[in-house]
Amino acid sequence: MRPYGPFGYSRKQLIPLLAVFAIVSLLAFLRWRQVANVQPATSGSTVLVLDDCDSDYKNPPFEDAVKTFGRHAELMKTVADLNICQTVGGCRALAVSPDGSFFVVCENVGDRLTAYETQTGKKLWSIAGKFTSAAISTLGMTYALLNEGTIYGKGVVILDRAGRIIRKGDVGGFDIVLDANRQALWLVGADIKKCNLDLEVQMTCGPIGWCAVSVDVDGDGCIWVAERFHPDVKGSKDRLLRISPKGEIQKTVDLDWSPLGVRVDRIDGSVWATGCRARKNPLSNLPGKLDRIHLGWIAGGWLRN
Repeated sequence: MRPYGPFGYSRKQLIPLLAVFAIVSLLAFLRWRQVANVQPATSGSTVLVLDDCDSDYKNPPFEDAVKTFGRHAELMKTVADLNICQTVGGCRALAVSPDGSFFVVCENVGDRLTAYETQTGKKLWSIAGKFTSAAISTLGMTYALLNEGTIYGKGVVILDRAGRIIRKGDVGGFDIVLDANRQALWLVGADIKKCNLDLEVQMTCGPIGWCAVSVDVDGDGCIWVAERFHPDVKGSKDRLLRISPKGEIQKTVDLDWSPLGVRVDRIDGSVWATGCRARKNPLSNLPGKLDRIHLGWIAGGWLRN
């Protein structure tokens, strides 16, 4: 049994965070789908959780899983042969299509991107590569970030519904979100980039000291970004940023804990963040140790812990 993964967090510490963050993410997605009048592929509400539940990421069999919670809270393992590990933030390693018919998983240890049918867990396609995060358009196109060994990313690809790469771009990031209403992609990592759906950069802004680890878009076309502090990087901070479509910082929320993920409720505009208490004397290159889970809710400029 591994006491620590390659990024310095123990399995027992990470599983609660991954589960909580995935549930919050999927609930926000389901509520958005209701507002957008997109009909689900199956009856009732469904929450998918990408669970790092296998303690050994080096030796097969690999048994990390996507777990499905139905409307009556029953739990099923939809997919159970994955190989993932913890990383520095809440990137979209699991992304669901807007119509709910399929989802994709980025395996950061298994080095592949795979699409599955939501209702049955049937594998639709799979492609090898070092993928970090993905987003899916209303047309079923998958936009996926490649990392090639760096958290800042080394490129982005577009895959069609059959899993074929139809376009490549050299812009990179750690997390990605797609604004379907405005036909825009936002990538965050070393900086913040806005691209069109052809992967052409429209705008770049760089208020990031170390790494922006999570991003989501709100109903006004602005984005919320979670930025993390690193003790060896001058100017890095634990904070949340609201960025306008033109790249202007509209709001800064400084935190006394290190945020890992952020999601927006598109019904009421509230913003949810999850993270960890910062280390005073870090033992690794990471700025935090998960000894407490924070679920922050930001609405009207207030943060509730």
